[in-house]
Amino acid sequence: MLSKKQILKRFEGKCVVCGEDDYDLLDGHRLVWGGAYHYHNIVCLCCRCHRLTHATNPRLKFDRKYNSTAGPLLHYWLDGTEYWKPVKM
Repeated sequence: MLSKKQILKRFEGKCVVCGEDDYDLLDGHRLVWGGAYHYHNIVCLCCRCHRLTHATNPRLKFDRKYNSTAGPLLHYWLDGTEYWKPVKM
């Protein structure tokens, strides 16, 4: 299991969605519920974005991380808009 410090170090201490960098507001979110806290299954989110994923009608939905020739990409939807964002692995 990854510690909060390891998760934040891996994601440069920022929320992958909005870029929030206040340490006290950041959480680790598992992309596959019940999956391991592993680099391929976790992203760093601020508490606001994390709440959007767990709401009754979630505004923020994650697919997964994909490997590409340009590097790993995170695939997600925010308010119905699709995003592909480069992330570190």
